[in-house]
Amino acid sequence: MFRKMWESLMNSKNNSIKELPKAVRLQIMISLSFMWSLIFALSLGIINLFPQLVIVHIALLGMGLFGTSWLLSIFNKDKNK
Repeated sequence: MFRKMWESLMNSKNNSIKELPKAVRLQIMISLSFMWSLIFALSLGIINLFPQLVIVHIALLGMGLFGTSWLLSIFNKDKNK
């Protein structure tokens, strides 16, 4: 189950951007990887202040999940037309 979810998100041949040219898929996947790296780096950077900044941690993860799902849903809508 975990492998299937991983493949549907992280494998550009299986997710909703599979219709795009390879160069565009690469650019999108690199942008998403930079975004998630920044989110995890910021989350680890505030670990010492975690009790005070729980809301920031949750907001960063929420923005990352929302951004990823929004981006993939755009291409999924185009595919269904």
